[in-house]
Amino acid sequence: MPNLKLLLTAAGFSLLLVPSGGMPPDTASTSLFDLIHRDDILKIDLQTDLDQLLANRNTDAEVEAVLSFSGPNDRDYRFEIEIECRGKFRRRVCDFPPLKLNFSKRDLRELGLSRFDRLKLVTHCLEDQKGDDYLLKEYLIYRLYAELSPYHFRSQLVQVQYRDENGKKRYKRLGILLEDNDELAHRLQAEVVDTFSFREEGLEPENARLHALFQYMVGNADWNLALRRNLEILYFPGENTYRVVPYDFDFTGLVNVPYGIPNPDYRLTSMRQRVFLGEARGEQLQETIELLRRRRNRLEEVCRDLRYLRKRDEKDVLDYLGTFYAELDEQLIWYPETISTVEPE
Repeated sequence: MPNLKLLLTAAGFSLLLVPSGGMPPDTASTSLFDLIHRDDILKIDLQTDLDQLLANRNTDAEVEAVLSFSGPNDRDYRFEIEIECRGKFRRRVCDFPPLKLNFSKRDLRELGLSRFDRLKLVTHCLEDQKGDDYLLKEYLIYRLYAELSPYHFRSQLVQVQYRDENGKKRYKRLGILLEDNDELAHRLQAEVVDTFSFREEGLEPENARLHALFQYMVGNADWNLALRRNLEILYFPGENTYRVVPYDFDFTGLVNVPYGIPNPDYRLTSMRQRVFLGEARGEQLQETIELLRRRRNRLEEVCRDLRYLRKRDEKDVLDYLGTFYAELDEQLIWYPETISTVEPE
Protein backbone atom coordinates (compact mmCIF):
# COMPACT_ATOMS: atom_id res chain seq x y z
CA MET A 1 0.00 0.00 0.00
CA PRO A 2 1.42 3.43 -0.85
CA ASN A 3 2.16 5.95 1.88
CA LEU A 4 -1.20 7.68 2.15
CA LYS A 5 -2.30 10.65 4.18
CA LEU A 6 -5.34 10.94 6.43
CA LEU A 7 -6.99 14.30 6.84
CA LEU A 8 -9.09 15.16 9.88
CA THR A 9 -10.98 18.30 9.01
CA ALA A 10 -11.92 19.22 12.57
CA ALA A 11 -9.36 20.29 15.12
CA GLY A 12 -8.86 19.15 18.67
CA PHE A 13 -7.89 15.47 18.40
CA SER A 14 -4.99 13.84 20.27
CA LEU A 15 -2.21 11.67 18.86
CA LEU A 16 -0.78 8.43 20.18
CA LEU A 17 3.00 8.73 20.22
CA VAL A 18 4.72 5.59 18.96
CA PRO A 19 8.45 4.83 18.95
CA SER A 20 9.76 4.97 15.39
CA GLY A 21 11.11 1.91 13.64
CA GLY A 22 8.91 -0.71 15.31
CA MET A 23 5.40 -2.08 15.49
CA PRO A 24 3.03 0.07 17.56
CA PRO A 25 2.13 -1.30 20.98
CA ASP A 26 -1.39 -2.67 21.04
CA THR A 27 -2.53 -0.36 23.82
CA ALA A 28 -5.14 1.73 21.99
CA SER A 29 -8.55 0.89 23.38
CA THR A 30 -10.51 2.39 20.46
CA SER A 31 -10.56 0.84 17.02
CA LEU A 32 -11.66 2.14 13.65
CA PHE A 33 -14.81 0.06 13.97
CA ASP A 34 -15.49 1.62 17.38
CA LEU A 35 -15.22 5.01 15.70
CA ILE A 36 -17.84 4.22 13.07
CA HIS A 37 -20.16 2.13 15.25
CA ARG A 38 -23.47 3.68 16.34
CA ASP A 39 -27.07 2.70 16.93
CA ASP A 40 -28.46 4.41 13.84
CA ILE A 41 -27.37 4.27 10.22
CA LEU A 42 -23.98 5.82 9.32
CA LYS A 43 -23.69 7.87 6.14
CA ILE A 44 -20.39 7.42 4.33
CA ASP A 45 -18.99 8.71 1.07
CA LEU A 46 -16.84 6.42 -1.11
CA GLN A 47 -15.01 7.95 -4.06
CA THR A 48 -13.07 5.72 -6.45
CA ASP A 49 -12.66 4.64 -10.06
CA LEU A 50 -15.82 2.56 -10.13
CA ASP A 51 -15.29 1.36 -13.68
CA GLN A 52 -11.84 0.03 -12.83
CA LEU A 53 -13.15 -1.56 -9.63
CA LEU A 54 -15.90 -3.44 -11.44
CA ALA A 55 -13.56 -4.42 -14.27
CA ASN A 56 -11.30 -6.06 -11.65
CA ARG A 57 -14.12 -7.78 -9.79
CA ASN A 58 -12.74 -11.27 -10.43
CA THR A 59 -9.24 -10.39 -9.25
CA ASP A 60 -7.64 -9.27 -5.98
CA ALA A 61 -6.42 -6.02 -7.55
CA GLU A 62 -6.63 -3.02 -5.24
CA VAL A 63 -8.05 0.33 -6.32
CA GLU A 64 -7.32 3.62 -4.55
CA ALA A 65 -10.32 5.27 -2.92
CA VAL A 66 -11.32 8.00 -0.49
CA LEU A 67 -13.74 7.22 2.33
CA SER A 68 -15.36 10.03 4.30
CA PHE A 69 -17.81 10.16 7.17
CA SER A 70 -18.81 12.29 10.12
CA GLY A 71 -17.67 10.83 13.43
CA PRO A 72 -18.42 11.58 17.08
CA ASN A 73 -18.90 15.25 17.98
CA ASP A 74 -19.46 16.01 14.27
CA ARG A 75 -15.79 15.58 13.40
CA ASP A 76 -15.33 14.90 9.70
CA TYR A 77 -12.95 12.10 8.76
CA ARG A 78 -11.40 11.57 5.35
CA PHE A 79 -9.32 8.42 4.77
CA GLU A 80 -7.32 7.59 1.67
CA ILE A 81 -7.61 3.82 1.44
CA GLU A 82 -7.41 0.93 -0.98
CA ILE A 83 -10.36 -1.29 -1.78
CA GLU A 84 -10.75 -4.64 -3.50
CA CYS A 85 -13.58 -6.96 -4.41
CA ARG A 86 -14.06 -9.98 -2.16
CA GLY A 87 -16.21 -13.06 -1.80
CA LYS A 88 -16.70 -15.95 -4.18
CA PHE A 89 -20.31 -16.29 -5.26
CA ARG A 90 -21.50 -12.72 -4.86
CA ARG A 91 -18.63 -11.15 -6.77
CA ARG A 92 -19.67 -13.30 -9.75
CA VAL A 93 -23.45 -12.86 -9.71
CA CYS A 94 -24.09 -9.47 -8.10
CA ASP A 95 -24.46 -6.18 -9.92
CA PHE A 96 -22.06 -4.74 -7.35
CA PRO A 97 -19.62 -7.02 -5.49
CA PRO A 98 -18.79 -7.00 -1.76
CA LEU A 99 -15.69 -5.01 -0.87
CA LYS A 100 -12.71 -5.13 1.45
CA LEU A 101 -11.57 -1.75 2.78
CA ASN A 102 -7.86 -1.52 3.58
CA PHE A 103 -6.73 1.40 5.74
CA SER A 104 -3.21 2.55 6.59
CA LYS A 105 -1.97 1.40 10.02
CA ARG A 106 0.08 4.56 10.29
CA ASP A 107 -2.96 6.74 9.69
CA LEU A 108 -4.91 4.87 12.36
CA ARG A 109 -1.99 5.11 14.77
CA GLU A 110 -1.83 8.89 14.28
CA LEU A 111 -5.45 9.08 15.43
CA GLY A 112 -4.76 6.94 18.48
CA LEU A 113 -6.69 4.00 17.04
CA SER A 114 -5.73 0.35 17.34
CA ARG A 115 -3.94 -1.59 14.61
CA PHE A 116 -6.98 -3.23 13.01
CA ASP A 117 -6.90 -1.73 9.53
CA ARG A 118 -9.44 -3.73 7.53
CA LEU A 119 -13.21 -3.65 7.28
CA LYS A 120 -15.58 -5.73 5.19
CA LEU A 121 -18.36 -3.97 3.31
CA VAL A 122 -21.39 -6.06 2.42
CA THR A 123 -22.86 -4.23 -0.56
CA HIS A 124 -26.19 -4.21 -2.35
CA CYS A 125 -26.21 -7.15 -4.75
CA LEU A 126 -29.00 -5.83 -6.96
CA GLU A 127 -29.07 -2.30 -8.34
CA ASP A 128 -32.78 -1.68 -7.80
CA GLN A 129 -34.62 -0.94 -4.54
CA LYS A 130 -34.92 -4.65 -3.82
CA GLY A 131 -31.15 -4.76 -3.39
CA ASP A 132 -31.47 -2.53 -0.33
CA ASP A 133 -34.48 -4.53 0.91
CA TYR A 134 -32.58 -7.82 0.87
CA LEU A 135 -29.55 -6.21 2.48
CA LEU A 136 -31.68 -4.87 5.34
CA LYS A 137 -32.95 -8.37 6.07
CA GLU A 138 -29.40 -9.72 6.08
CA TYR A 139 -28.37 -6.95 8.46
CA LEU A 140 -31.30 -7.90 10.66
CA ILE A 141 -29.91 -11.43 11.01
CA TYR A 142 -26.62 -10.05 12.34
CA ARG A 143 -28.66 -8.05 14.87
CA LEU A 144 -30.70 -11.08 15.89
CA TYR A 145 -27.66 -13.26 16.50
CA ALA A 146 -26.05 -10.47 18.54
CA GLU A 147 -29.13 -10.56 20.79
CA LEU A 148 -28.55 -14.24 21.50
CA SER A 149 -24.78 -14.65 21.66
CA PRO A 150 -21.81 -12.50 22.70
CA TYR A 151 -19.76 -14.39 20.10
CA HIS A 152 -20.82 -12.45 17.02
CA PHE A 153 -19.43 -10.14 14.37
CA ARG A 154 -20.25 -6.52 15.08
CA SER A 155 -22.13 -4.94 12.21
CA GLN A 156 -22.92 -1.37 11.22
CA LEU A 157 -25.64 -0.37 8.79
CA VAL A 158 -24.38 2.31 6.39
CA GLN A 159 -25.74 4.42 3.57
CA VAL A 160 -23.02 4.70 0.95
CA GLN A 161 -22.80 7.55 -1.53
CA TYR A 162 -20.67 6.14 -4.34
CA ARG A 163 -18.79 8.69 -6.43
CA ASP A 164 -16.57 8.49 -9.49
CA GLU A 165 -12.93 9.49 -9.09
CA ASN A 166 -13.83 12.97 -10.36
CA GLY A 167 -16.33 13.33 -7.49
CA LYS A 168 -19.47 12.88 -9.58
CA LYS A 169 -22.26 11.06 -7.73
CA ARG A 170 -23.17 7.68 -9.19
CA TYR A 171 -25.63 6.06 -6.79
CA LYS A 172 -26.58 5.83 -3.13
CA ARG A 173 -27.11 2.39 -1.61
CA LEU A 174 -27.23 0.64 1.75
CA GLY A 175 -24.38 -1.53 3.01
CA ILE A 176 -23.15 -3.38 6.09
CA LEU A 177 -19.72 -2.79 7.60
CA LEU A 178 -18.33 -5.78 9.48
CA GLU A 179 -15.39 -5.86 11.84
CA ASP A 180 -12.38 -7.84 10.66
CA ASN A 181 -11.65 -11.39 11.86
CA ASP A 182 -8.55 -10.30 13.77
CA GLU A 183 -10.44 -7.58 15.62
CA LEU A 184 -13.21 -10.04 16.45
CA ALA A 185 -10.67 -12.42 17.98
CA HIS A 186 -8.90 -9.63 19.86
CA ARG A 187 -12.17 -8.29 21.27
CA LEU A 188 -13.17 -11.74 22.52
CA GLN A 189 -9.64 -12.58 23.76
CA ALA A 190 -9.45 -15.49 21.36
CA GLU A 191 -7.46 -16.72 18.37
CA VAL A 192 -8.70 -17.38 14.81
CA VAL A 193 -8.46 -21.06 13.88
CA ASP A 194 -7.43 -21.83 10.29
CA THR A 195 -7.77 -25.61 10.49
CA PHE A 196 -10.13 -27.37 8.12
CA SER A 197 -12.00 -30.63 8.85
CA PHE A 198 -13.09 -29.25 12.24
CA ARG A 199 -15.74 -31.36 13.97
CA GLU A 200 -18.64 -30.08 16.08
CA GLU A 201 -17.61 -32.17 19.08
CA GLY A 202 -14.61 -29.88 19.37
CA LEU A 203 -16.85 -26.86 20.04
CA GLU A 204 -18.14 -25.60 23.35
CA PRO A 205 -21.52 -27.45 23.47
CA GLU A 206 -23.79 -24.51 24.29
CA ASN A 207 -22.28 -22.42 21.50
CA ALA A 208 -22.55 -25.29 19.01
CA ARG A 209 -26.23 -25.89 19.77
CA LEU A 210 -27.20 -22.20 19.71
CA HIS A 211 -25.35 -21.58 16.45
CA ALA A 212 -26.92 -24.57 14.69
CA LEU A 213 -30.45 -23.83 15.93
CA PHE A 214 -30.15 -20.16 15.00
CA GLN A 215 -29.07 -21.10 11.49
CA TYR A 216 -32.10 -23.39 11.35
CA MET A 217 -34.36 -20.58 12.57
CA VAL A 218 -33.29 -18.20 9.78
CA GLY A 219 -33.31 -20.99 7.20
CA ASN A 220 -29.59 -21.19 6.43
CA ALA A 221 -28.25 -24.36 4.82
CA ASP A 222 -25.23 -22.56 3.38
CA TRP A 223 -22.74 -23.22 6.16
CA ASN A 224 -20.29 -26.01 6.83
CA LEU A 225 -18.14 -26.45 9.89
CA ALA A 226 -15.61 -28.86 8.37
CA LEU A 227 -15.05 -26.55 5.39
CA ARG A 228 -15.27 -23.38 7.52
CA ARG A 229 -17.81 -22.01 5.07
CA ASN A 230 -19.49 -18.80 6.17
CA LEU A 231 -18.20 -19.00 9.72
CA GLU A 232 -15.11 -18.42 11.81
CA ILE A 233 -13.82 -20.77 14.49
CA LEU A 234 -12.20 -19.14 17.50
CA TYR A 235 -9.98 -20.76 20.11
CA PHE A 236 -10.23 -19.42 23.67
CA PRO A 237 -6.91 -20.27 25.37
CA GLY A 238 -8.10 -19.19 28.82
CA GLU A 239 -10.84 -21.82 28.66
CA ASN A 240 -9.14 -24.26 26.28
CA THR A 241 -12.28 -24.36 24.17
CA TYR A 242 -13.54 -23.45 20.68
CA ARG A 243 -16.56 -21.45 19.54
CA VAL A 244 -18.06 -20.69 16.14
CA VAL A 245 -19.07 -17.24 14.84
CA PRO A 246 -21.31 -17.13 11.73
CA TYR A 247 -21.52 -14.60 8.91
CA ASP A 248 -22.91 -14.26 5.36
CA PHE A 249 -26.68 -14.73 5.54
CA ASP A 250 -27.98 -13.87 2.09
CA PHE A 251 -28.72 -17.52 1.28
CA THR A 252 -31.21 -17.84 4.12
CA GLY A 253 -34.92 -18.41 3.88
CA LEU A 254 -35.47 -15.25 5.91
CA VAL A 255 -33.70 -13.07 3.32
CA ASN A 256 -34.85 -15.20 0.35
CA VAL A 257 -32.79 -13.55 -2.40
CA PRO A 258 -33.85 -14.24 -6.00
CA TYR A 259 -30.35 -15.48 -6.90
CA GLY A 260 -30.39 -18.03 -4.06
CA ILE A 261 -29.83 -21.71 -4.82
CA PRO A 262 -31.42 -24.31 -2.51
CA ASN A 263 -28.69 -26.58 -1.19
CA PRO A 264 -28.87 -29.79 -3.27
CA ASP A 265 -26.75 -31.67 -0.72
CA TYR A 266 -29.84 -31.86 1.50
CA ARG A 267 -32.45 -32.29 -1.26
CA LEU A 268 -33.82 -28.80 -0.67
CA THR A 269 -36.14 -27.49 -3.37
CA SER A 270 -36.86 -24.03 -1.94
CA MET A 271 -34.87 -21.32 -0.20
CA ARG A 272 -37.60 -21.21 2.45
CA GLN A 273 -37.06 -24.79 3.58
CA ARG A 274 -35.17 -25.49 6.76
CA VAL A 275 -32.72 -28.24 7.61
CA PHE A 276 -30.91 -28.62 10.93
CA LEU A 277 -27.19 -29.12 10.28
CA GLY A 278 -26.01 -29.47 13.88
CA GLU A 279 -25.21 -32.79 15.52
CA ALA A 280 -27.44 -32.42 18.59
CA ARG A 281 -30.72 -34.31 18.66
CA GLY A 282 -33.82 -34.53 20.86
CA GLU A 283 -33.24 -33.70 24.51
CA GLN A 284 -29.78 -32.31 23.73
CA LEU A 285 -31.51 -29.33 22.11
CA GLN A 286 -34.18 -28.72 24.71
CA GLU A 287 -32.32 -26.08 26.73
CA THR A 288 -31.46 -24.13 23.57
CA ILE A 289 -35.04 -24.40 22.33
CA GLU A 290 -36.30 -22.97 25.62
CA LEU A 291 -33.80 -20.10 25.31
CA LEU A 292 -35.15 -19.17 21.89
CA ARG A 293 -38.71 -19.40 23.18
CA ARG A 294 -37.90 -17.05 26.06
CA ARG A 295 -36.24 -14.59 23.68
CA ARG A 296 -38.97 -14.66 21.04
CA ASN A 297 -40.58 -11.38 22.06
CA ARG A 298 -37.22 -9.61 22.08
CA LEU A 299 -36.25 -11.01 18.68
CA GLU A 300 -39.55 -9.85 17.21
CA GLU A 301 -39.04 -6.45 18.82
CA VAL A 302 -35.65 -6.13 17.09
CA CYS A 303 -37.38 -6.83 13.76
CA ARG A 304 -40.00 -4.17 14.36
CA ASP A 305 -37.43 -1.63 15.54
CA LEU A 306 -35.50 -1.68 12.25
CA ARG A 307 -37.35 1.35 10.92
CA TYR A 308 -35.78 1.19 7.46
CA LEU A 309 -37.42 -2.19 6.82
CA ARG A 310 -40.52 -1.97 4.66
CA LYS A 311 -43.74 -3.08 6.34
CA ARG A 312 -44.26 -5.92 3.89
CA ASP A 313 -40.74 -7.17 4.57
CA GLU A 314 -41.24 -6.82 8.32
CA LYS A 315 -44.38 -8.95 8.02
CA ASP A 316 -42.56 -11.51 5.89
CA VAL A 317 -39.72 -11.76 8.42
CA LEU A 318 -42.08 -12.13 11.38
CA ASP A 319 -44.19 -14.71 9.53
CA TYR A 320 -41.09 -16.74 8.66
CA LEU A 321 -39.88 -16.66 12.26
CA GLY A 322 -43.39 -17.69 13.25
CA THR A 323 -43.10 -20.87 11.20
CA PHE A 324 -39.95 -21.73 13.17
CA TYR A 325 -41.72 -21.39 16.50
CA ALA A 326 -44.66 -23.39 15.14
CA GLU A 327 -42.24 -26.20 14.31
CA LEU A 328 -40.87 -26.07 17.85
CA ASP A 329 -44.41 -26.30 19.27
CA GLU A 330 -45.08 -29.29 17.06
CA GLN A 331 -41.71 -30.82 17.99
CA LEU A 332 -40.96 -30.90 14.28
CA ILE A 333 -37.34 -30.17 13.38
CA TRP A 334 -36.17 -31.25 9.95
CA TYR A 335 -32.85 -33.08 9.82
CA PRO A 336 -30.96 -34.10 6.67
CA GLU A 337 -32.26 -37.65 7.10
CA THR A 338 -35.89 -36.52 7.50
CA ILE A 339 -36.05 -33.52 5.19
CA SER A 340 -39.44 -32.58 3.81
CA THR A 341 -40.19 -30.99 0.48
CA VAL A 342 -42.93 -28.85 2.03
CA GLU A 343 -42.23 -25.12 1.80
CA PRO A 344 -43.37 -22.91 4.70
CA GLU A 345 -46.11 -20.54 3.65
